[in-house]
Amino acid sequence: MKFEALTAYIPSIEGLRTFCWGFLGATVAILMAHSYSKPMRIGSVNVTGLVNQFVTAESGKPSVTPDQMKKDVRQFSQKLDQAMGSVSHKNHIVLVPSEAVLSGSSDYTEAVSLQVKSMDEKESGKQSDKFS
Repeated sequence: MKFEALTAYIPSIEGLRTFCWGFLGATVAILMAHSYSKPMRIGSVNVTGLVNQFVTAESGKPSVTPDQMKKDVRQFSQKLDQAMGSVSHKNHIVLVPSEAVLSGSSDYTEAVSLQVKSMDEKESGKQSDKFS
């Protein structure tokens, strides 16, 4: 992997980091709003690890252009957001980045990762149907 190629994607990674902190802020606001009605469970997700895995996998592809990488990172962050919402809804929990939790929460990183992969598989199936 060339260092120059990786630095071309830094703005997209920074955007994803901003998204994560925004997600954390929204989660805290939701927790505060619902704290008076009933106790809520909190789950954590290693968002940084998931993003690093994605960027490493994408940067290892030989034919990825900087524009394609930006597009892929944007799509991945949308899928990650949808997957976290889905896992949160299915398990009746509030998900926060694992960096924001000191202790006492269950880790849902694997569940979110599997949900993203499931979304990728469904998307691949839809694209292959278009060409059939």
